[in-house]
Amino acid sequence: MSSVWEQANPGLLARLDPRLQGYFSEIPAGQVGRGSGIFECVGSPRRWLWPVFLMLSWDRVIFPVWQQQVRFEVENRPWHDERGNTTIQARRSFHFVAGTRVMVDAITAEQQTSEEIGLIDYLGSSGRLAANLQAEAKDGALSLSSTSVSFRLWRRSFTLPRAISPTVRITEGIDESTGLQQISMELRQPQLGLLYQYRGKFSYRIVPD
Repeated sequence: MSSVWEQANPGLLARLDPRLQGYFSEIPAGQVGRGSGIFECVGSPRRWLWPVFLMLSWDRVIFPVWQQQVRFEVENRPWHDERGNTTIQARRSFHFVAGTRVMVDAITAEQQTSEEIGLIDYLGSSGRLAANLQAEAKDGALSLSSTSVSFRLWRRSFTLPRAISPTVRITEGIDESTGLQQISMELRQPQLGLLYQYRGKFSYRIVPD
């Protein structure tokens, strides 16, 4: 079976820099993707937002922090849910001055209409928060942008109105000066602007699990 990225956007891998294709290809059974590197920055200097981030940190979504030069590791693990959807479960460990914190999410390709398969990122340990994502290749890099954000409450799913909904933008490419993979994430909200961010560089490989 092809990777979640190829299922949602056939031909995407071929348009990416060859050094990125291993990261976004299907992870073979019995193997896992592992990487490590340094984030130049993580979090938000807008401390008045930290109480909200604290609540989200309990579910391992984001954290109330603003720090530079943060060491981190990432682990990507393939999984198939009860409906047969391919899922990549990601676990990111951030080594902050105050201690190590873990962020988790699961990206899957799901049938959204009779003719369309879309990417959904289930955020946190509970997966109550979810973002529908659109993936594109731009100049060899992968560009991800959220098209909607929803949350699950009492077994019902609610989609936030576009006028107030936060948006996520992620770019993954290659830093030509080092050959390392680089990532940049920004969380914005129409009325408040930039809420949260991280960016950094890392090395990555597929290894036996």
